[in-house]
Amino acid sequence: MKKAKKGREAEVSVPKAQRAGKRATQVKDTARNVAGRAVAKGQQLATDRRAGKNARRCKPGRKRWLIGVIALVLLIAGGITAAICLWDHEVPPEEVSQEGAPEPEPEPEPEPQGPPEGNEPLIPEMEIPDWSAYTVADNKPRYLSIETIGLQNIPVIEVGTIGENVMDAPKNIHIVGWYYRSAYPGRVGTWATVIDGHGGGLGDGVFKNLPELGIGGEIVIEMGDGKKYTYVVAEKVLKTKGAEADAYMKIADRPLDAETPTLTLITCTGQWIRAEQTYTHRLFVKAALKKE
Repeated sequence: MKKAKKGREAEVSVPKAQRAGKRATQVKDTARNVAGRAVAKGQQLATDRRAGKNARRCKPGRKRWLIGVIALVLLIAGGITAAICLWDHEVPPEEVSQEGAPEPEPEPEPEPQGPPEGNEPLIPEMEIPDWSAYTVADNKPRYLSIETIGLQNIPVIEVGTIGENVMDAPKNIHIVGWYYRSAYPGRVGTWATVIDGHGGGLGDGVFKNLPELGIGGEIVIEMGDGKKYTYVVAEKVLKTKGAEADAYMKIADRPLDAETPTLTLITCTGQWIRAEQTYTHRLFVKAALKKE
């Protein structure tokens, strides 16, 4: 009897276990379904939120407001950027020339004309008690120096012509005369820079020792602004006074060549002619501007 009872109990326990397993499976499925619905609902809510935001963005008023804000931000950012760029690169005007910016070129001085045309009015010779304080225009010669024959800072005045187009000379024998219709020192052109002075073996004429100046010797012209031009002697020509010397003047007042600024010094030398109160010869010294 006990064995039969045990068999029935075993038969009863099997269906119970099956039912329990089925219920567990149903519970798992239910939980899975609930979780799935929860996830789906969450996704739907997120989608709805995004859709709502997009819908709000698409409203005309909001869209215009948003565009205005963006434009304002860009404008402010652009202004700040521009200000920074200007601060970085703007240079005060006085610093531009110091950093190599091209300065305006000075207006060129008028090219002096030759003897027939002239240029500026002649400044007559004057008595100057203190030649160390002597001044002239910036672009005109002020002093002449030839150290090898003992000349230092000899004043240069302007001279014109006398008689039959003959170049004049200073009345003061201790200074020299620049022919005011010849070229300015340092210039190249149709004419040479022509300077004369008293010489000869008698007295104390400023160019008394000019015959001793040899080829290669240096002559310095200081301008009114302090600038100096150094010339190197290239030629020395001796001509008899009168027709021979007068004919050579057409060569003496010309440059050595078309590209070389030239200085010509003229003085009297030779034997003294008492009856005529002059010397027998004229000395012409031509010098070329020294290249720096």
